[in-house]
Amino acid sequence: MTTPAGTTTDASGVTTANPQFLTLIYLDTWLHPDDPSWTWQELTYANFQQSVATFDNVIGTRNPDLSAFKAHGGKILIWHGLADPLIFAQGTINYYQRVEQVVGGVRAIDSFARLFLAPGAGHCVSAAGPAPANPLGDLVNWVQNGRAPDTILATTVDHTTNAVTMARPLCAYPFVARYQGHGSTNDPRDFTCARTYR
Repeated sequence: MTTPAGTTTDASGVTTANPQFLTLIYLDTWLHPDDPSWTWQELTYANFQQSVATFDNVIGTRNPDLSAFKAHGGKILIWHGLADPLIFAQGTINYYQRVEQVVGGVRAIDSFARLFLAPGAGHCVSAAGPAPANPLGDLVNWVQNGRAPDTILATTVDHTTNAVTMARPLCAYPFVARYQGHGSTNDPRDFTCARTYR
């Protein structure tokens, strides 16, 4: 049986690697576009380094120097589900921390970039936990009205009834939404932003 993320295949009691499908698309399209017989088992580190050297300036997302974006008045709101099975949140956290270092610290990055981590949310959607309800609206409000968001609303919606079944605030990194110990765990007003959950 193959998992949706394509991590392993179990055939007759033998577990073998089954790379994530987006990786295979990248390798087939960008690394060996003219060799339909090539398979991922033939990948070498040298091949991978070659692909980075060739395509990083076009599709790379590792450069933390957003100083020009900041200087032009740009704003960026990033969110990542902590239960994302395709792209791990630690990479986004690492990138955000590197941007912070490059632009000059917490106050500098807070002026134009905010990161929100969504516990239990999956890849761009709610799952066991809620996902941001209107991140574009939060970004527009920041750009047009100068209101940098310290929190954004996250919800889980029952798609058969369109009813909101869970609502929580997401706090700007490095803060998290801590339940105050009274009231509803589905009411954003019963949470406060803190350094830890306890």
